[in-house]
Amino acid sequence: MGRFGLTTPTARLTVNHQTFRFGAANPLTQQLYVATGDYVYLIAPQYAADVYSKLFDFAAKRLFGAGEKPIGFALPGLTLTRGKDGRWRVRPGKPRLTPDRLNAWADDWAQASALLSQPYVAGKRLENITVHLASGKTIALSILQRQPQFILLRQDENMQYDFPAASGKRLLNP
Repeated sequence: MGRFGLTTPTARLTVNHQTFRFGAANPLTQQLYVATGDYVYLIAPQYAADVYSKLFDFAAKRLFGAGEKPIGFALPGLTLTRGKDGRWRVRPGKPRLTPDRLNAWADDWAQASALLSQPYVAGKRLENITVHLASGKTIALSILQRQPQFILLRQDENMQYDFPAASGKRLLNP
């Protein structure tokens, strides 16, 4: 195993209790040696590229999962709730908000996809947002930054989502 660079592999990947150890490159073919179980294989280097990525590179960029449908929002200075009749209630009232505009805005939230998602480490929470889902679950969000990018912390996942500043303005202003 030593001659293949597998005694101290450059990376390890475990999938369903099977471990893959990534070793050196073959000097003639530039293929990588990979060991799993009692066997050593040569693979093309592009198949191993993702193994060397940071773990958070694989984190979902969408703020809400497929089964999470927002039906209520408590934003700074504004509360919006969709009733059982499908109509939105806005407090304080804003007459310029049509039902179509509110539905499109709620869809923007449901489909919000960040440029980057990563574990939250530290940062001052500027304002809080509460999102109520159709399932009855409540999601607590915090605004960490507004400029030059809009950063939200999803507290139940301890993940922060980085959006362009324009997305933040759109999400906060229906």
